Amino acid sequence: FWKLNPSLDKTVKKADYIWCMNNSVRDVLDLSGKNYSVMPSVATQDFGIDPFIRDGKFRVISAGRFVALKGFDLTVRAFATFIDGVNGPDRSKMELVLVGSGPEESRLLSIIRELGIEDNVKIIHWIERNELMELFRKSDVFLFPSHEGAGMVVAEALSFGLPVICLDNSGPGEFIDGNCGFAVREQPYDDTVRELADKLDILYSDDKKYRQLRQGARSRFEKIFHWDRRGETLREVYLKLGA
Repeated sequence: FWKLNPSLDKTVKKADYIWCMNNSVRDVLDLSGKNYSVMPSVATQDFGIDPFIRDGKFRVISAGRFVALKGFDLTVRAFATFIDGVNGPDRSKMELVLVGSGPEESRLLSIIRELGIEDNVKIIHWIERNELMELFRKSDVFLFPSHEGAGMVVAEALSFGLPVICLDNSGPGEFIDGNCGFAVREQPYDDTVRELADKLDILYSDDKKYRQLRQGARSRFEKIFHWDRRGETLREVYLKLGA
């Protein structure tokens, strides 16, 4: 579609500067010789971050519309694989919170029942944004194996210092690295589930690593996803163009 769209082709040729939401945009449009930068298309305000204190639970959160593109089936299966390796008494402390609704919900409920993790999973349908921010504040990890090209919720999670586990794709995977979380390479389905689960286990069992990634997540938000930084970037672009 991109390669055959005459309007897009004309826009690229006439543009003085192009802001790419990820590297695949640059590659597909062939921007050699053009002024451009690569920066995520999402940003968020700063809600502040509290000192890290665990409340006795290890809470994994994921949010978005329940559609196939978001990869919630991977979220559920990876969480189930992770808690299978947790000692009996501690299993009850593991919680997965899914925030959203959509056509995939009945399938997700079926997977949850099939895996026997009903007591560890909570589904919350759409809530006010300030309520979602409070859930982020109370959570430990943001698990987001989505196939999409961006994700506002990733920026919001990072603002609260939540390490992010995602897929190493042209979406969040371009901006999540070993300093703020894990970008899991795409591979056969079952292998992807196991690796996502392994990353959850690292964040649960390695407190020092977790605290490092928490600090890194907050730093990544401040450098890339804060609205103030976005304004500064735009200002620099306009100054280059002599506006």
